[in-house]
Amino acid sequence: MRRLCVLYVMDQHRQYSSGVWHTLHSAAAMARQGHRVIVHYRPKGEALIVPRAEKLGIRDLRPYTYSKSRFSKEFRAAAAEIGRTITEEHVNVVQVSRGVTHLIADQALRNLMPRPILVRACNSTRRLPKKTWLHRGLNRRTDSFICMGQGIADDLVRRRVADSKRVSVALPALDEDFFQEVSPGEVERVRKELGVPEGHRVVGILGTIEPRKRVKAFVEMAARVHSQEPDVQFLVVGDGPERGEIEALIREKDLEDLFCLTGRVDRRELLPILGMMDVAVYIPFESTGPSRALLEYWAMGVPSVAADVGLVRDYVCEGAEHTIIPPCDADALCSRVIKMLGDPGGAQGTGEACRAEMSNHFTLEALGKRLSSLYQS
Repeated sequence: MRRLCVLYVMDQHRQYSSGVWHTLHSAAAMARQGHRVIVHYRPKGEALIVPRAEKLGIRDLRPYTYSKSRFSKEFRAAAAEIGRTITEEHVNVVQVSRGVTHLIADQALRNLMPRPILVRACNSTRRLPKKTWLHRGLNRRTDSFICMGQGIADDLVRRRVADSKRVSVALPALDEDFFQEVSPGEVERVRKELGVPEGHRVVGILGTIEPRKRVKAFVEMAARVHSQEPDVQFLVVGDGPERGEIEALIREKDLEDLFCLTGRVDRRELLPILGMMDVAVYIPFESTGPSRALLEYWAMGVPSVAADVGLVRDYVCEGAEHTIIPPCDADALCSRVIKMLGDPGGAQGTGEACRAEMSNHFTLEALGKRLSSLYQS
């Protein structure tokens, strides 16, 4: 296998989005395959990007000038900086994940000989490459489009952004922490800290508390589940702008004794919290990219109920299709959660099957091998 030098150009800087997640994990995966990786990031994103990149073992991190305007001095300076990196470091592959960085990289590659491969990573059906007159030429000059799921790949081809020969799929990877066993002692410690009564089962939801995640629907479900399964506690793991409304709804339904809102938690605390869940729920009303929370449930072997949105069908493991429900279907959600609580053995078996599938296909090692093969094909 030839050793490559791969340059990743990022422009995300506000939140740990699917684009940031996939770019950094792609870089880390390639580094673990013995390739050299360089990450160019916006200076505004330093506090977000650098700590996560360093934790993944990425060492060559470089800020660059950034501008959204193709006619600005900053845009030309950004292209010149990227071009210098490509020339000085003998870069073989340049991967971008957003429209602006796509344009900057394309400008940097003009007149370079030999010309590195230009790859556009696609992690969302909402942010597919555009088809304006400017982007049509850009898309034609792009050597490969690598998608995080088959649904995104199919959309690219259907919309004629690229022909099928240039479109590939590389499944995302999760941090290794999610594939490690959590000790029973850690789980018990967290149960006590969160005030979960002994012998009570736990149903949880993970994510930002915002309308798109439908945490209100989770509270409504909890009221219905409690009427049939009184020994169940409910966890909301995360924080967000809708937290005050969720707390008010919990009080209105007289469920204060059954609910715990953990707020934002770090990785060290998240793993045992997931480990204590008997059932986890993923029910956004829409999703255009990878379902990171759901993948984390599955990697931990947590029995889960998921709405049929985004790339869920792309990722679900064989034998777990019955856990997928129609989006925004309150009756189906309640029914599935109650069934899983009533059949803990069957639910746990499904969770373990998903965990095995994840450990085979959604690791940094699997992603590194796939990308290495795609970059060199």
